[in-house]
Amino acid sequence: MGELVTFEEWRQRRPEPFASHEEDRARALLSDASDIVREATGLLAEEWPTQTPATVRQIVMRLASRAFDNPLGLSSESVGDLSYRMGRQQTNGLFLLQEEREALAEALGLSPVVCAEISIGYEDLKFRQFAPLGRTAEDGVTWVGG
Repeated sequence: MGELVTFEEWRQRRPEPFASHEEDRARALLSDASDIVREATGLLAEEWPTQTPATVRQIVMRLASRAFDNPLGLSSESVGDLSYRMGRQQTNGLFLLQEEREALAEALGLSPVVCAEISIGYEDLKFRQFAPLGRTAEDGVTWVGG
């Protein structure tokens, strides 16, 4: 599967054009952001909507922009008397924020992650069972205890 957003769509929304020597890195980051969003949803290729929802496209572009604009993930910097500080949403790089995960689930009509605590035996051992977004045990997904 290709990118969820075309390079041209992302380029049009950027405040400044990409320098020619930066285009390869920008394309790679856009591809990485698309892969990360797909993986986070837990959807198989055939389950992905034919038309990518606008919210999903915005999240992909935001991920790619964060990594492109702040490749080192700096949260603050000082030079002489000048200093600035960035918020978490500008320094998170290619990692989805919780709000972005929730927006993805809502945009794609997925149920939230399931976590059920189970007690076993007289020692009351507790295990947590997790299911990926939008999946249940009946879907044949291997559940992981944590």
